[in-house]
Amino acid sequence: MYRLGYRDGRWACSCPARGRCAHLLALGLVVALEPREAA
Repeated sequence: MYRLGYRDGRWACSCPARGRCAHLLALGLVVALEPREAA
């Protein structure tokens, strides 16, 4: 099992693949992340 997360403005995966792995591509198909508005 691999860990996916969003940090410092980018997605990350703990799998050994380099660059955008299949996990990140699949995650991008089901998650929409929009920037927060400044208060």
